[in-house]
Amino acid sequence: MEKTWASGALELLKHADEHINKGQAFDQRIAFISIDNSIETAIRTFIFMPSSLSEVKFSFKEKDEIGNSFPKMVNLLNEKAGNKISGIEISDIEFYHRLRNQLYHDGTGLSVDKNHLEAYRTIGELLLKNLFEIEFNYATKDKSLPSLIIFWEEIDKLVKRLFFTNNIDFSNTFKWEEALQKKILTKHQITLFNELKKIRNEQVHSLPTEINLTRISYGIKIATELRNSLEKEMKDNILNYFKEHPTEVFAIRAIGHIFSISRSYASHLIETLEQEGKIISGIEKESGITLFQIC
Repeated sequence: MEKTWASGALELLKHADEHINKGQAFDQRIAFISIDNSIETAIRTFIFMPSSLSEVKFSFKEKDEIGNSFPKMVNLLNEKAGNKISGIEISDIEFYHRLRNQLYHDGTGLSVDKNHLEAYRTIGELLLKNLFEIEFNYATKDKSLPSLIIFWEEIDKLVKRLFFTNNIDFSNTFKWEEALQKKILTKHQITLFNELKKIRNEQVHSLPTEINLTRISYGIKIATELRNSLEKEMKDNILNYFKEHPTEVFAIRAIGHIFSISRSYASHLIETLEQEGKIISGIEKESGITLFQIC
């Protein structure tokens, strides 16, 4: 495995996978604990890594005050690097960390729900992607809780990026009214977004007996419709960026970074624009990297 700042967290996720694949109750518990350890390691690593790499400055006092407190660590990350974890709800991490503590301290009689295990595993991957730009291959074709989590993370980022590019403060109480006034979202899109958020949060935080696959399936249906409608706005923003920089060339990774979207999603949008004949590509001889430019 390539050594990165996230290597420790990645190794813990790999360890979790080894136990998940065994499928026994004991292994599921160990896997869940390992995922939690991976998330804690990722957050601590990010906080203590050089600010020149993280692009977020944590003071010595802030680092010292968190000690070994998981809640303090999570709250500090959310306070100072909330934009880095857009689409990942801090309440999710806190919820699953409490489940982890029950597993660890209350003996071996407790079992881990498969939905919770897969959901926490997905959150761990998304956290590594957001904090360390590590890409994972996601499959969102099934009607599962992890798919709903992945869809939400992507859509939340798209909407917040639209607000940012149109100078709308997402924390503003009247943000939806302003979005309607500026015509960057429709009433239908806003309704879908809020309904999706409601379904996603209720299912992620549900007890095992309350997880509703019908609601999850409906949430994914909403997410698919919303993503398709938002995709046009994001494509337009990327195309306008190319037009504003007509003499420059860009790699997919750069576009993903500029617009705060995953490399895989940036690749999808760029390839679509190229197929539509709006941008062209070429391979740089020295690096072999494919670069794109406005036609």
